[in-house]
Amino acid sequence: MYRRIVIYAAVAAVFAGSLTGREVMQERAPVPGLEADSVYTSLLLQEEQLSRQEDSLNARVAEIRGLFRTDPDNRERYSENIIRLEGELFNTRNLIGIVAGKINTIEQEYIIKNLSGGSDLRQGGGRTERDGGYAERSANLVMNPFFEENLQPEDYRMLVEAQGMEAGVLEHIRTFASNYESIRRIALENETVETPEAADSLFSAYETLTGLNEMLSERVNEEFGYVYDNKLYCYNYILDKLGRRNQLALFEQKITETREQCLTAAEGAQSEPVAAYPHRKTLLEEYEETLARIAGYDRALDSLRKARTAVTAINFNFPELVMEEKLFLDYADIEFHNPAKYNQRNPVPELTIHPKGEIYRVLLGSFQRAQPVSILRGAYPVGVARENGNYAYYAGGFRTLGEAADAVAELKKKGFRDPKAARWENGRLTVLSQAEVDRALGTVQDGVFRLSVDTGGRPLPDIIREIAEDINPGAEISRSGDLYIIGTFDSRDDAEELAGEIEDILAGAEVKIEAVG
Repeated sequence: MYRRIVIYAAVAAVFAGSLTGREVMQERAPVPGLEADSVYTSLLLQEEQLSRQEDSLNARVAEIRGLFRTDPDNRERYSENIIRLEGELFNTRNLIGIVAGKINTIEQEYIIKNLSGGSDLRQGGGRTERDGGYAERSANLVMNPFFEENLQPEDYRMLVEAQGMEAGVLEHIRTFASNYESIRRIALENETVETPEAADSLFSAYETLTGLNEMLSERVNEEFGYVYDNKLYCYNYILDKLGRRNQLALFEQKITETREQCLTAAEGAQSEPVAAYPHRKTLLEEYEETLARIAGYDRALDSLRKARTAVTAINFNFPELVMEEKLFLDYADIEFHNPAKYNQRNPVPELTIHPKGEIYRVLLGSFQRAQPVSILRGAYPVGVARENGNYAYYAGGFRTLGEAADAVAELKKKGFRDPKAARWENGRLTVLSQAEVDRALGTVQDGVFRLSVDTGGRPLPDIIREIAEDINPGAEISRSGDLYIIGTFDSRDDAEELAGEIEDILAGAEVKIEAVG
């Protein structure tokens, strides 16, 4: 967890600006009746002080970030200062969230406790005798008696709770936006990065910020889903109770339209809940403006309009952004040089085994002892690896199995006896038989196969005859000079298996698999 925090801090400092506390927090007005609560007022003061502290830290980070970009000779020192300050900023933001949570808890508990009348919250509450409306006690719409008197107590408690969650949801989205901008800049930086170490650092930062945004997206989904569902229920209940059939029908149509807008916005978006937020929020605001007019709440209506303007000014367009990890794999076609590139002064280097990514090479051969460079026939590049005590020589570096298979065919034409395609996947080696290559590439041939074995004048050992009989009972063996014909086999796999056994037992024999039908 500590490592993730440090990475986040470093990345946010170098690649992105931060939102200030005043941008994240809405202006907070004390709830009437709580002015004398010393704990409550102390928390409000602490929240303001933390907000100023966050602003100060942001300014200092921005100043050092500018030096980081313009003074490359001292970047290491600047980077250390940035990480330290961002750590303080991270802790400050955590404290702001904790304090804000305590304030919200006190406010909600007080409001719910005083729902039944007689409190300061109900000053002038109830219906007015002048016009049968409801006295307005707060610019916060749902904190007015209109809702308390038109909803069941439990429903009103849920509405108050939903209202209290709104600011937190918007804060999640603003943090998501800041992280997204960091990710976007990291992706741009990743396109020009030139070293594996720098690429690893960028990808670690990308994973950290992406993980944070996935968590924020889930919170928006859960918390605003609760807000949206409960507010829709309560608002529709009130409109139905008041007999507002035309407005109910209009909003039913708007709910359908909003659902379609959310689906459209989610296409290709980094976060479906964030993309859907402005459409669902707009619908709630239209409900609330309608209810504010019905209740005659001018202050609340004015507040709602201002809030709507603030939300529409926020950019919720975050296209899906996926950054592929940049791997410095040594892809290279096999070339042939005369004179050869490798010699006593320039021996075959140790093969690079990449811990991440996938790369194909061609296994030229595996030997108990290191081999003279002459066996390579001028092939380049080649690397040697120690495998089970043997010296294994690999040539080239390919992105796909098809490219490696083409290289195998070319090497056979150059006189290499048994080159094989080999795959490294995250550092793990798999050497592939020709049959496995054919299956993977979809080039398996149906038909009948036989082996042509040139023993160089040596007799075919009885053990090979026994193995051939085990693999394919009834397989016939005929001889013409130094050439033995063994077959037939109904599958290439069987022919491959026997060919491998022959090569192991009869060193130097030339074995070919032939399709005969």
